[in-house]
Amino acid sequence: MMTEDHVFVDREGESVKGREMMTVCWVEFFQRYPRYRSAFTRVESRDDLVILVGYAEWDAGGAPHHAIWTGQNQG
Repeated sequence: MMTEDHVFVDREGESVKGREMMTVCWVEFFQRYPRYRSAFTRVESRDDLVILVGYAEWDAGGAPHHAIWTGQNQG
C-alpha cells in the first residue's frame, strides 16, 4: 500500500520515488533476499510520523540487524 508519490529512503540515504518504481525495487529485493524478514518490537505514532523499532533477518539463523524504520505523511 503506497501512494503514487511514495518516496523510500534507504539506510545509505539513497531514495526511490514513485509507487511503480518502488514496486519494481521490492520485487528485485525479495528475489535477491528471499529469506528477509522484519520483526517489530515497538510501534509508535506521533502526529503524521510512524516509528517502528525492531530488527531484520536476511538468513535463517543469521545475526539480526537492529533498525528503526520511520514513515511520514508528506501531504
